[in-house]
Amino acid sequence: MSDVLGVGRWEVVAETGLDRLENWDSSRHIQIIVRLQEVFHVSFSVAEMKRMSSVPAMYTVLREKGAVA
Repeated sequence: MSDVLGVGRWEVVAETGLDRLENWDSSRHIQIIVRLQEVFHVSFSVAEMKRMSSVPAMYTVLREKGAVA
C-alpha cells in the first residue's frame, strides 16, 4: 500500500484509512484494490470495495474471502 500511496511504510499502520492519509484519494483507492486482487487472487464486489476504506476493513474483507487467516 505504501508504494501506491507514495508514503513510507511506517505511515501505513493498523489504523490507516481514507481519513488518515491525504494521499489516499479515490484514484489511489482503486489502485490499492487492484493490487490486493492481484496479490491475493480474489475479486471484490462494488459493495466490498466501498467497505474497504481502512486497513482493518481491507483485512476483514480479505478474511471473509478466505485470502488471509
